[in-house]
Amino acid sequence: MNSIFDIIIRYRDYIAFFILLIISILLISKSSNDSVSGFKAFMVTKVGFMQDFVSDSPSEQSLLSENRALRNMNLKMSEQIIRSRKALLENEKLKKIIAFKETFGKQLIPTKIIGKNKVSINNYLTISAGNQDSVKRGMPVRTDLGLVGQVILVTEKYSIVEPVKNKNFKVAVTIVESSASGYAQWDGSNFYLKNISETIEVNPGDLVVTSNYSNLFPSGIPYGKVKSVAQAQNSMFWEIVIDPHVNFAALWQVFVVKEIRDSVRTNMISEIEKRQKLLN
Repeated sequence: MNSIFDIIIRYRDYIAFFILLIISILLISKSSNDSVSGFKAFMVTKVGFMQDFVSDSPSEQSLLSENRALRNMNLKMSEQIIRSRKALLENEKLKKIIAFKETFGKQLIPTKIIGKNKVSINNYLTISAGNQDSVKRGMPVRTDLGLVGQVILVTEKYSIVEPVKNKNFKVAVTIVESSASGYAQWDGSNFYLKNISETIEVNPGDLVVTSNYSNLFPSGIPYGKVKSVAQAQNSMFWEIVIDPHVNFAALWQVFVVKEIRDSVRTNMISEIEKRQKLLN
C-alpha cells in the first residue's frame, strides 16, 4: 500500500493547484478595495496558468498507455530484426550450397530432409528424393561441409538415410596431415577416431576425411577435425575425439552423391563380416 508521502509526490500538481485555488477564493471573497484588485487579477492569471498546466500534464493512465505502445513497437522492431537476420543467414547458406552444386555438376542430387526418426538409440533421416530422382541404395549423402551418411532404403519419392551419427555406422577415414588411417564412429555422445597408433603424431585441428579403404564412400569427403587427443588405458592406440563438420541438429539441405562403390567389393566385405559374426 502506498504511503501518504508517495501519494503526495504522485499528485503534487493537483494538490498545489487546489491549495492555490482555495487561497485565491478566500482572498478574493474577503477583499474588494483597489489595493487588492491587482492581486486579484494576478491570482486569476496564475490560477488560469496552473489550470492549463495541470490539464496539459499527462495522467498516469496516459503514461501507461504510451509505455504499452512503446513496448509493442520495440517488440515488433526486434522481431523484424530477427527475421532480417535469419533471411540474411539463409541467403548466405543458399549461396554456398548453389556454389557447391555448380562445382560438382550432375554428380549431385539436391534434396531436403523432411523427417528425423530414432529407432531404439539409432538415428535415421528421411529425404524428399527417391527412384524418380535417380537415387539408389548405397549412395553417399553429404552437404557442402562434409559427410552426412548413406542411403539405405529407396521408394519412388522418398529415401531413408542412415547418418554417421549412428552407433552401428563405421566410416573408414584418414588424417590428412599424417595420412594415418583408421575408422570413425559415434558412440552415442561423441565421435571417435579409432585404430590410430600412439607412434603417429596427431594434433587438435587435424583434418579427417574419408579414405581409400572405405567400402562405402569415395575418398576425400570431409568428415571433421580432431578435437582432442589422449592416451588410452591399456591400449597402443590414441583416444581421439572428432568434431564433425556437419551440424546434425541444424541439418535440412543435403546432396545425394551419384556414386556407388564397387558392388563386388562391397559384397565381399559384407560376406566376411557375416562369417566373423558366426564365428563370434
